[in-house]
Amino acid sequence: MKKVFDIRFVCSRTFRLAFCLVLFSSLVASCAVVTETYINTEVMDKNSYCLETEGKDVAFFGVYESEDSVLVSKIIQHTANFYEKERGLDSGSVKAYTIPFDEFKGFSDTLYMESLMVESASELMVFITDLNLFQYKIDPNFTGTNNTIVVDLPYALTVSCYDGIRDTLLHNKRVNDLITASTKTANIPVGALAREIGKRTVSQVAGKWVEVTWPLMWYPDDPMWIQIVKTAREFKFQEAIKEWMKYYAEPENHSEKAKEKCACAAHNIAVCCELSGERELAKEWAKYAVAMCPTLDATKRLVRRLTHLEEN
Repeated sequence: MKKVFDIRFVCSRTFRLAFCLVLFSSLVASCAVVTETYINTEVMDKNSYCLETEGKDVAFFGVYESEDSVLVSKIIQHTANFYEKERGLDSGSVKAYTIPFDEFKGFSDTLYMESLMVESASELMVFITDLNLFQYKIDPNFTGTNNTIVVDLPYALTVSCYDGIRDTLLHNKRVNDLITASTKTANIPVGALAREIGKRTVSQVAGKWVEVTWPLMWYPDDPMWIQIVKTAREFKFQEAIKEWMKYYAEPENHSEKAKEKCACAAHNIAVCCELSGERELAKEWAKYAVAMCPTLDATKRLVRRLTHLEEN
């Protein structure tokens, strides 16, 4: 028997199916969830000091008491070596000297300082003075591998930077630190100790870089958005800003979800402005994002963070 199809049924069924697909698509689009991702950058620690060499030669001097002559000699050599690596200089290009304590006349004696500058052929001179090693402390709660023990060694020294041309003491800081090491005896070998102190001392004059994390708003269902985040993570901030600007529009005639995405673009533009050194512009974009979408907690935190950085 030949089957007869009711065209009204077919059309009605097709319409219902199409309507359901459209409704489902609109619901998926309207439920697109924004999350946070991050971009990591390195910045100079504001509490650290960075000696501006500007092509000038640098020499390192270690002032020692008689009992510390070997240790100070090793420390100052390691410091010079680590400084070369930090600044990308040729090995052996930074000179290191030691001076007995009773021969060091101090920074106020300009003729003496000039003689050191001439001897080292270096306009900038870095001094390590007043080294103090304190009592070792053994950690009773931890035993290392191969029957080793963990010891703490507090130490202190003074790091000073002097400009021989201007007869000026540029930097003078007393450093207190602690070295923790796993050893088989209750002391740290001189060579290892000197190397570690030298490495840490370089950060006192070459600047200390710290990693800083910034939040970016993230739409995992938007391929273009994902690509822009990738661009920002490659530190192409101006290019990323240009792309996020395409999401920017006046929000009056848009849905709440559209306003949210526009605000998220503004948030990310603010982060890129900050990382480009445009803090005032970054604050404006962040405040605009909050005004557009007050529920974005990440952006509220960004505004507070930018304000704090400006005040401090």
